[in-house]
Amino acid sequence: MRRYLSFLLAACAGIAGELPSGSFVVRDARVFDGSRVLEKATVVVENGKIAALGRDLAPPAGLPVVDGSGRTLLPGLIDAHTHVFGDVLREALKFGVTTELDMFSDYQFARRIKAEQAAGRDADMADLRSAGTLVTAPHGHGTEYGLAIPTITGPQEAQAFVDARIAEGSDYIKIVYTVPLPVPTISQETLAAVVEAAHRRGKLAVVHINSRQGAEDAIAAGVDGLAHLFADRAPAPDFGQIAAAHHIFVIPTLTVLPEGGHAAEAVRQLKAAGVPILAGTDAPNASGHGVGLHGELALLVAAGLTPIEALRAATSAPATAFHLGDRGVIAAGARADLLLVDGDPTTRIESTRSIVAVWKAGHALAPQPAASQAASRTIAPRPISDFEDGTTKASFGFGWLATSDQVVGGKSTAEIHVAPGGANGSRFALAVHGEILPGFPFAFAGAAFYPGSAPMQPADLSASQAIAFWAKGDGQTYRLMVYSQARGYIPGMQPFTAGPEWRLYTFPLAEVGGTDGRDVTAIVFSAGPKPARFGFQIDEVRLTAAPEVKP
Repeated sequence: MRRYLSFLLAACAGIAGELPSGSFVVRDARVFDGSRVLEKATVVVENGKIAALGRDLAPPAGLPVVDGSGRTLLPGLIDAHTHVFGDVLREALKFGVTTELDMFSDYQFARRIKAEQAAGRDADMADLRSAGTLVTAPHGHGTEYGLAIPTITGPQEAQAFVDARIAEGSDYIKIVYTVPLPVPTISQETLAAVVEAAHRRGKLAVVHINSRQGAEDAIAAGVDGLAHLFADRAPAPDFGQIAAAHHIFVIPTLTVLPEGGHAAEAVRQLKAAGVPILAGTDAPNASGHGVGLHGELALLVAAGLTPIEALRAATSAPATAFHLGDRGVIAAGARADLLLVDGDPTTRIESTRSIVAVWKAGHALAPQPAASQAASRTIAPRPISDFEDGTTKASFGFGWLATSDQVVGGKSTAEIHVAPGGANGSRFALAVHGEILPGFPFAFAGAAFYPGSAPMQPADLSASQAIAFWAKGDGQTYRLMVYSQARGYIPGMQPFTAGPEWRLYTFPLAEVGGTDGRDVTAIVFSAGPKPARFGFQIDEVRLTAAPEVKP
């Protein structure tokens, strides 16, 4: 799509023998403590907490020692904007992300994970804080993902709505305010009322925005933070100063915004005004959990932050903004959430990718290269979905979702549902319809199948050579797009025409996605990029060991 981001980490240097846990010493490392850099320092960890830090420190006798020469020790990274489903917290920890701040997921899932972690379990997973159910209007953004969630219609409901979220376990309140997209959104009055209701209960109010107007309205409403930046227009000349005057923080999520341009200018203004900038990816949208934060750090540096400022954005800044007083720093009394890397990310941010070791609360996790993102189990050729049970159920993977360029600031819309009258006389097919609208250079909208355990998590489809499916529709030309981890976020594409009669298409994976299938993250059936209303159906989608027929 709009950028190629390689998240392949350097091969792990490794440490001989098992990594020590609980109590140990990291000696002679360059230490970034969340704010400043100390050269050739020693860090003492006892019972999972930082006991001491210093340049000329004499560590207690008998503790295991990790040699930090030529390496940098960082606080465990904090991703300030994710969406957590399935097993993704384990993937996050492998890449040094020791805490994730979830901005919308199933509150029951989040509550269970947090309870387990409070009881001392899940040591191999990143810690979780969650907004739980977001605040949105009926049929607004957030209602399209298959979760049945409550919605709000006016300011008079604000306090009761916020109280219900807190009762579910929300650590902070996430609000959706989408103007001027042609989807329902809450009013400015409701936005202000929800913010006031959250503050009345001592909770932060963080707002999803998608435009400059939305950002300005949210700041005026008294929000604590913006969950995204905007790319629709250049920021006003005093945007940074206004944000600073209102004492907000900003999570730019550059990973899901067009590279450079308006968002980068907004970052520069925020930096100049001293506004806290927090690193967040919006994973799994356009990036994987854990691995994506390393790319976000590089994007923040490209937008004008120094490497040290970018590291603060992923450590002490989110810890401070979200009142996580026990992490984000390397200081006496803090949790021993630590990341040891080769090289010097304080001068070259890409060095965060050269992971040597990860500790969560002093518990050591074996280092993992980016290849660990790929699924270990190869999925055999098989049907994906025939929709004959009247649902979008898939035989494996996360399954089907509508998708559009709204995730990157566009305006296109898409809906999917199972409709009667499938291919070859079958009962049902998947109907896809919507509208491609101007607003994003490579506009797209359609249906996405995610073969991994969560959206944009890779799956090994290398046992299959091709994707086969039947299609019919309004006569327009559509695109089969295959995303893979190795190609970043530039999909391979093949056009197909959805005419009035059902037609079988078979496309080799290597020709569509330029991949051997080992790291496929999404298979998308899409309209675009030309503006138009669209409607088509697909059926009997499957992976095949060999091409069945040529289109």
